[in-house]
Amino acid sequence: MANRWGRNAPYGGAGGGGSGYMGSGVVGVGFYMGGPTPNDRRPYNAAPVAKPFYGGYREDNYNRRSDRRDDFRGGKRGQPKGRSPEKRYHDTPPSQRKDHRAFGKRQSSFTRYEVKIPKGLFNVSSSSLPDLRHRYPHLNISGDFYECTSLWVESFPMHEPFQLGSGTDYHVFHRDVDPPTPLDSALLNPPDADYSYSARVMLMACPQLGELYKNTCRMADDANGAGKVLPDKSIHFLVGGRAKSETMALGGPWSPSLDGPDPQGDPRTLIKTAIRTFKGLTGLDLSSCTEWVRFMELKYYRMPDTKAPAFTEAEEEREITSERPEVVVFFIPNAAHLIPSEEQWAKTKEYYNSILQKQLTVEKVEEDSMMEQQDGDTSVADVSVEEPEESSARSDMEPTHYSKLDVNTLKVSDLRNELAARKLDTKGLKVNLVARLQSALDEEKKADAPEDIKIDEEIKAEQTPNKISSPSATQSKDDSKDLSEKDRRRLERLYRLGDKPAIVIHPNKSAKGGRFDCHRVSLFSLLDYHTEDQKEHNFEVSLFAEQFHEMLQRDAAFTIFKAIHDAPEKEIKPEQDGKLENGLDSDEPDSKRRRNDSQNGHCDEQDEIKVRRLRRTVNPALLFAFTYFDMSRAGYIREHDLCEILHLLGLRYSRTQMRKLVARVATRRDHVSYHNLTDSDIVEGDERDVVSMNLSVKEDIEVTRMLALGNRALFDMTVPQTPAR
Repeated sequence: MANRWGRNAPYGGAGGGGSGYMGSGVVGVGFYMGGPTPNDRRPYNAAPVAKPFYGGYREDNYNRRSDRRDDFRGGKRGQPKGRSPEKRYHDTPPSQRKDHRAFGKRQSSFTRYEVKIPKGLFNVSSSSLPDLRHRYPHLNISGDFYECTSLWVESFPMHEPFQLGSGTDYHVFHRDVDPPTPLDSALLNPPDADYSYSARVMLMACPQLGELYKNTCRMADDANGAGKVLPDKSIHFLVGGRAKSETMALGGPWSPSLDGPDPQGDPRTLIKTAIRTFKGLTGLDLSSCTEWVRFMELKYYRMPDTKAPAFTEAEEEREITSERPEVVVFFIPNAAHLIPSEEQWAKTKEYYNSILQKQLTVEKVEEDSMMEQQDGDTSVADVSVEEPEESSARSDMEPTHYSKLDVNTLKVSDLRNELAARKLDTKGLKVNLVARLQSALDEEKKADAPEDIKIDEEIKAEQTPNKISSPSATQSKDDSKDLSEKDRRRLERLYRLGDKPAIVIHPNKSAKGGRFDCHRVSLFSLLDYHTEDQKEHNFEVSLFAEQFHEMLQRDAAFTIFKAIHDAPEKEIKPEQDGKLENGLDSDEPDSKRRRNDSQNGHCDEQDEIKVRRLRRTVNPALLFAFTYFDMSRAGYIREHDLCEILHLLGLRYSRTQMRKLVARVATRRDHVSYHNLTDSDIVEGDERDVVSMNLSVKEDIEVTRMLALGNRALFDMTVPQTPAR
């Protein structure tokens, strides 16, 4: 393209100095340069022409606007007329195309890269108000909050992380479905309720590890890779509230008489509070749970003459009379043992199915009685002309003139009074009464009309047969039939249970003034909170979701760190005369090298049998850890982003140390393609040629403990604390 040498040339020919766009017989900017020689013209052949070092060249027809525009934009001019065009793509045999791939091999599509890096260290045991504002800028913090203690840092250190895959699940019934045994609301309203200490229960639902990895990770043997969800969408929690937008953790205040006298010194006291309040709200007894994780602790400072959320009374708020601190402790119980067996689940489904059949029978009986009543009212209205019955309407009043009545705005009592005044039947529904009164008013209008109009109307009436019909009764029957079908489907939906065993939850519809309900919400939805959420209950649940999310991020980051630490360092192979040790040319493109290898391999197939290798995921835990950060499923994480994530573990690594460590697994483009670490080639027919997952990875606990110390192990040999649960 000519313009590349027309501007900023090193020198401008014989005139020297300056540069610019030149042409034949055209004065340049700062000097004069003669017309181009015949050798300067670009020939239209396959061999490129070396670009002149002086000023540049231009065609004779360069003054055309289209050519100047194409040259300036860097575009290429097409072939001249009269010459054959270049060979098109589909004229080339498939085996000779550069981008030809074997049949069945999936072509990688462009995916948007999305990796979110947290704003602070993972292992932060205590956070104040400024800390929360910095870490969670969209979180609406309560006005009385002053400190958050992350107890999960001590309960689950990095060398002994939180274990997912418990296989716990639960089914939340609608609040209109009555439980087998009535819920005891007295558990929620003890007379000595003390808000100085409160307990919250976050019951978690998570599939087993195999199902969790299958739903969230793209395995090597998964050719499609569709239908994968984010890990946060596979983890659910049971929360309460009047709607899904108004979430609250299940729990309540401490009671000295029911739970114990010492909530600060005896950890069992608040566990009893959690068991009591959770049972009163859901009907589920958690007293058999042996593992209760103290996850986090929130501290409030209440001021007098203010209001705070209430859990026992019907009101949403309570009055604060004196200033005092309040502590709220969040628990995560392990309720996996409460999952019923297949036989127990079959009995549970049979029980609720019997309740459903009873409800449907009651609905059918009520429908039949209603239809009989409507039929009786219609028959009475039909024979009332011959056999009038007594009516409670007033018959002694004078009928109102038809010009002053509007039958559509009258009440039922007024309709019956007008009918009784006209000595008409007052039985039936409002629709029948309106039609009856309207016909009477029409007769009165006819009586006041002139004689000729009256005669014409009488003739029309004689020609038209008089049909006695009751469309209102038929319409009411159809409406009742549709309504019954709708109610039947609703009842079937309320009492329907899945095939997979789960814990049954019945919300206490009398709690919170009759407005309480339970919901099964994913961790992803709990993290999707808004600044407009003003209530303290929402703040607590949102902060819990952020803390739980950070714990999973820390565990995933440490899993990645251990894998990179154990990865071998890259081997730099020496070159000999432009060739590697294996005799291959280092300057040869990879595509050509693979094509030559395939041709050579085709020749060698006659001598030896070709070994087929299969790609399998051998480390699903590491794949899940990378997937937790790679939200867009791009298949890689940038080297810089991965270094930043690993720095948040608090290992006290220097920047040079971390770069050198991550460089072990980085590629030429400074990307870490994590499938190279999680997947491996397995020979077909090998004993490992089975689509299976090694879910349990044995590790040396002492080595893992030293890795968790990082650079602190060089100077401070303090052993991490034992997990406190």
